[in-house]
Amino acid sequence: VGVGINALPWFQPSDSGKQLGMGICLGYMTAVVDYDSVLAARLQKKQDFCLPKAVEMEHVANVVLDYLANQDSEALSNLSASGLIALALSQVYPCPK
Repeated sequence: VGVGINALPWFQPSDSGKQLGMGICLGYMTAVVDYDSVLAARLQKKQDFCLPKAVEMEHVANVVLDYLANQDSEALSNLSASGLIALALSQVYPCPK
């Protein structure tokens, strides 16, 4: 059974009509993306993931949820929501080596 939406309880799919949940989801994921770039710059380390320049955050949210839906929920149960997002993004959008 995948992790999916249960890992991010504040997310409501965009087609459900619950715009507040989508806004919170997009804001949270944007914060994770921004924090990764700030942390990489401050620590002079490679970013954990590299999003395409023109990607929209709604697409990123759907990609993250699709990725998590196909993972073993027990194996990821120790990760926070931000950790799950970062893991999904690093797997789907790895940085060039």
